[in-house]
Amino acid sequence: MDPAASLRLEFLRHGVRSAKELASGLGVSQPTISRYLTELETSQPGQLIRLGEGRATRYGLANPISDLGFEWPLYLITEDGSPDQLGRLQYLAGGAWHFESSGHRINAVLCAEDFRSGIFPGLPWFLDDLRPQGFLGRSFARIYGKELGQGPDPTTWTSPAVAEALVRYGHDLPGAFVIGTRSLGAALTEMGLRQLVPEQRGGLYPQLAEAAIAGQLLGSSAGGEQPKFGAMLLDNGTSKNVLVKFSGAMDQPEHRRWADLLAAEHIAAETLRAHGVPASLSTLHDFDGRRFLEVVRFDRHGANGRIPLVSLRALDAAYYGALHTPWAAAANRLENDGWLSATDAATLRLLGAFGQLIANTDMHYGNVSLILEGRRPVKLAPSYDMLPMAYRPAVDGTLPTRSELPRLERTPAVARATDLAANFWGHVAESAKVSAGFREIAARHARELRG
Repeated sequence: MDPAASLRLEFLRHGVRSAKELASGLGVSQPTISRYLTELETSQPGQLIRLGEGRATRYGLANPISDLGFEWPLYLITEDGSPDQLGRLQYLAGGAWHFESSGHRINAVLCAEDFRSGIFPGLPWFLDDLRPQGFLGRSFARIYGKELGQGPDPTTWTSPAVAEALVRYGHDLPGAFVIGTRSLGAALTEMGLRQLVPEQRGGLYPQLAEAAIAGQLLGSSAGGEQPKFGAMLLDNGTSKNVLVKFSGAMDQPEHRRWADLLAAEHIAAETLRAHGVPASLSTLHDFDGRRFLEVVRFDRHGANGRIPLVSLRALDAAYYGALHTPWAAAANRLENDGWLSATDAATLRLLGAFGQLIANTDMHYGNVSLILEGRRPVKLAPSYDMLPMAYRPAVDGTLPTRSELPRLERTPAVARATDLAANFWGHVAESAKVSAGFREIAARHARELRG
């Protein structure tokens, strides 16, 4: 086998390697490896990627994706809507990724600790939330999957397939990151969201709900399983990006229950905000027999600005791998390692207890977000997707009527969360937006928590 082919095979097997590792893998001397590398650079210009300098130098092999090449600029769209280039992403043989930093201050957070070299074993952790996911992600996959040579389930897509999707069509994704000039151009020029004024909600929201159910991609591919669409609300001269969740026809019991849960989600956010806990802003609307929960996006600012954020799931998977532990445990880890301030860690512990006491059985790490800044600690984003999911309809349409609230160890966070949860259940029990049956459930839980 010729030297270039030997090196290529070694890179395919092991990804990024030092000269010493290459020499050991091929069973040759250091001078011989130096000669092999020089020959590869000469015979295939641009294929060998040098990472680092001096004795810290490592090597990778370019791994083009489709006709897109193997490297793309990575941008952050700022709060005022302008693009900042953070550096360049390179896809390498063996599945590794390299982020060549431009020196932007936020990169100290993106490439902290184990990732200071800019080398990642897969798609960099801070881009993991951009993968198509949830209800809108499946719509994205149905629309673009065939063109990308992929199936309709985006969870089965490989990292190169995800990267191709992001480079070609990733112009309106959660947070502020955009990969490649093509998606950047679309992000700065396309108006993909339906713009409307408040008075148009009643006529347009039912139409947009039908379109979303039919598989049309309406707005960002933000995650979450609840049916939803995106819109741009123009209100009193200001632009607000919103995600709108919706129920089915409320004359059917299972859809009426989802309408109750949307009302409960709104009440949970109102309860938290009323007691000084940041939570997403939302409003409830009933049109044409459906319920709509309109939630203002905290990763958007005005018409074009964006806020950089990542999910707790992405950060924890990169640095800890403890995704199935309670939110309080994550709060402790992040505070101890300087990722969260003491105040935000206390808020996360409070939210973890509050969620359990309002019967939220879907408290995965994807339902916590962190706003990235140029240094640590990062900032805990407002609470969202907080609702009593224990009462969602079963697959067969059965409506749960009783869920036992957990008995939590008494701590300051649990004591405050108990008061907030009792307040929440009390408001649900009194809400005219909630069905009589669910008001009875709420009243029972309020009495239980109030002792």
